[in-house]
Amino acid sequence: MSAHLTSWATWMLERGSASLFALVAVSLLLGLLRRRSSAHALSWLALLPLVLLVLPLERMLPLGSYGFAPMAPARALRAELAVEPASSPRPSGALESADLAEPAAFAPVAAAKPTARTREEGASEPTTAGSAALILAFAAWIAGALASLAQLAWIEARSRRILRRAACTPAPNELALFERLRQRSGCGRRVRLCLIPGLPSPATGGLLRPVLYAPVSLFETLPAHELRWVLLHELAHVRRRDVWVALFERAVLAAWWFFPVAWLARAQSARWRELACDEAALAGVGPRARASSSSALLRLASASVEPLALRASLAPLCSPPSFLRTRIMRLLDTRRAPARGLSLPGILLVIAATCGTLALARPQDELPSSSAPRAEIPALRRGAALWLLRHQQNDGRWTVSADPTVRTQGEMNEITTTALAVRALLGEPKDGASPELEAAVRKGAAFLGSAQHEDGGIGPRLDQATMIGHAHALRALAETGLRFPDAVRKEQLERAVAFALRARNPYRGWRYGIKPDGDNDSKITAAMMLALDAAQRMGIDIPRYNQHEALALLEDLTNAETGRTGFVSPGTLGTRYVWKSERFPAAFSEEPTALTLLARVSLGKNLADSPTTRRGVALLVERLPLWSIERGSIDYTYWMHGAQAIAEAGGYAASAWRAALHTALLEGRIAHADGSAHWPAIDAWSEPGMEPFATACALLALQAL
Repeated sequence: MSAHLTSWATWMLERGSASLFALVAVSLLLGLLRRRSSAHALSWLALLPLVLLVLPLERMLPLGSYGFAPMAPARALRAELAVEPASSPRPSGALESADLAEPAAFAPVAAAKPTARTREEGASEPTTAGSAALILAFAAWIAGALASLAQLAWIEARSRRILRRAACTPAPNELALFERLRQRSGCGRRVRLCLIPGLPSPATGGLLRPVLYAPVSLFETLPAHELRWVLLHELAHVRRRDVWVALFERAVLAAWWFFPVAWLARAQSARWRELACDEAALAGVGPRARASSSSALLRLASASVEPLALRASLAPLCSPPSFLRTRIMRLLDTRRAPARGLSLPGILLVIAATCGTLALARPQDELPSSSAPRAEIPALRRGAALWLLRHQQNDGRWTVSADPTVRTQGEMNEITTTALAVRALLGEPKDGASPELEAAVRKGAAFLGSAQHEDGGIGPRLDQATMIGHAHALRALAETGLRFPDAVRKEQLERAVAFALRARNPYRGWRYGIKPDGDNDSKITAAMMLALDAAQRMGIDIPRYNQHEALALLEDLTNAETGRTGFVSPGTLGTRYVWKSERFPAAFSEEPTALTLLARVSLGKNLADSPTTRRGVALLVERLPLWSIERGSIDYTYWMHGAQAIAEAGGYAASAWRAALHTALLEGRIAHADGSAHWPAIDAWSEPGMEPFATACALLALQAL
């Protein structure tokens, strides 16, 4: 519930920020162009701030950003609603059910016993004071929106009843005049003319069947030349479909009833619609009728006050006195020829002005910012690669202990750590491996190959560590073979693939066991799918149904409504070690979801094709990387897999993740005088001594984005 409310608040902040900047930009443009441009173009441009309240158009165009960053308050809100972790961790001896265990390939030092299990954290996020306030805000917004919609429906129903009862049939000569003017105006739709006793001003209505409501006395009191201008003005509303525009504005105001920008934008849009119809009517009667047109407007406005019974979707001709002077002065201005509608220059002006406004409203996360200086990232990547090079052991491995001669974790993490480090070095540099990097990669791959058993499995048989370590090693060997082909390595891969396929549960996926036991989880299954995909690209023949059946398991574990993949239960939050569950809340991670997205991509699926995957990507955007030791939000493996998944999604999601990831990793890095850099082992899965693991994950994340 808290995640959904945070998403709602983030959306409202983003849309409100974009609309505010669009209103400022559009207002400046209207002020600059009001004496030089046609009102038709400016009337459509004035509608943009209201459109941005409901449609994120500024994200859909490939534009830069030069303004405010709407994601900044959204991240601040998310930080305030984040779970405050407990100050003291749970004792390391606490154990939970084996059915809810977590892979020990990331096991910390305290997990010396291979039988230690972890638990899956609850499927709901804890409620905090911040989320309670958010619930109240959401309830207030719903109440206000419902009240606004109820008022809108009441006005529509009441005015329809009043107008229907009071409508009179016009005389034949009045109908004939009206029909001639309709054809002259260029309005191709049939419009019904209704005379209403006591109506102070003409107005248009009818969403599907246009209607022009006019006072009974209109044809009797106005001279012919003034009457023609008034009717042409109303027909211009029909031709422009301003009734639909007015209804859209009222619907937006119902949702944004609390937002002053929405009311200001609506007032500005309504004024420019009236100016556009004034201009269209003047073009119909001829520029010489400027004085008579102004006279008609004055004559009607002197007695026009918009009645409460008028429908919300009506477009009345009457205007407030403060706007009347502007309309008259524009009608009398002889420097500009009146236009009946949008011209080609006007269309081009609207497109150019809209693109410029969207560039201003676009989140600044699209460009480098002071909080995420991308210029430092290449040097940071080189520094991390240098640190990994200098901490590789003579036999090719990367140890998980600060003292390479004392491996207190029984090599539980060394297969996974070495595999991740090999893959990280393979990605540096992008333009080809240096001799030093190539040597390190070959040594690391040789160590992984030396850890292979006769049955094809790679790494020690240490309960939870076996299959996840094997998956990472298989992927690292395959990617190394793609860069540096080797016949021996291909033979190792064939045996490793055969071992993995034997361990798969029939028609399902993988978990800890090296033999099928019916137990599955999303993280090992997805990791194995990625490894098999890399081996297949290496040229290993693998029946494709293995991956498709494993993907079916991941789909079963994914909640279609939220897009979240659970660890062993559908749609639940991720996992943590028992003794770290309070210190590092699971609410900060969507690693199973990220891995599932990557598994889909490995089978050639587009992340934009499915509503479920789009929701999964949105979940990852809600869980941006955040460096906070106090809150316990650091999770290198999630950042690594999340960055790789978001890179496949691209677009705004990738831009937001890139900015947050760079900010987090730049803040947490430990730089050295020789130019190297690494990250401390203080995340959800590390303990002191696992700095190579943390650094390899961080470097892989930076390479993805």
